Amino acid sequence: MIHAAWYVSFVLSVLLFLSTGCDAGHEPPAEKPSPQDTILKDQLKPLDDAKKVEQTLQQAADKQAEEIKQQTK
Repeated sequence: MIHAAWYVSFVLSVLLFLSTGCDAGHEPPAEKPSPQDTILKDQLKPLDDAKKVEQTLQQAADKQAEEIKQQTK
């Protein structure tokens, strides 16, 4: 009888110990981006950079045209 009580106590202790390790309070690991998303971003970055350069060149051309227009008045 004493052995059965000790066994039940031991089993309950082990179950309690194991259940504390399965805490739901932590966040799951973040998902890695898919290879397609990474490739797409790598291909779109040069396009975005080119658009920025184009905008800068357009602003410079507009400024130069305005200066020429002012000089010819």
